[in-house]
Amino acid sequence: MATLRNIVFIFAAALSFSAINYAANPHRPDLSLKEGEASLADLKRIKEPLMIVDARPAAEYAKGHIKGAFNLPEAQFDARLGAFWDEWTPEASILVYCNVGQCNSSRIIADRLKKECGMHNVFVLKDDWKKWKE
Repeated sequence: MATLRNIVFIFAAALSFSAINYAANPHRPDLSLKEGEASLADLKRIKEPLMIVDARPAAEYAKGHIKGAFNLPEAQFDARLGAFWDEWTPEASILVYCNVGQCNSSRIIADRLKKECGMHNVFVLKDDWKKWKE
């Protein structure tokens, strides 16, 4: 019986320690937006006109995308850049997306557009593109 009491005591102590540790150091995901990121709710703060860039591979783009989005996948960036320049206008803001939580291509494409092409007003969509409303 004393062994069972010791096990219950150890379990209660560990549970208490875990609760105190969580309260002091919660491991919550950082949902705050960083510079250059936008949520669907933030779209109103991005100046018009808005050019939307889908950074996913062409096969995924073909399965579905935001209406009017230009497909500029990471693997084909150099090959598709000329076609992108043909559609881009200097006053346009650019919103880049890919599969939220599953890829980093949108961040890479946005960074390349800023650094290599000297573009400003480039944002990464941090929400699920499938929630886009026309």
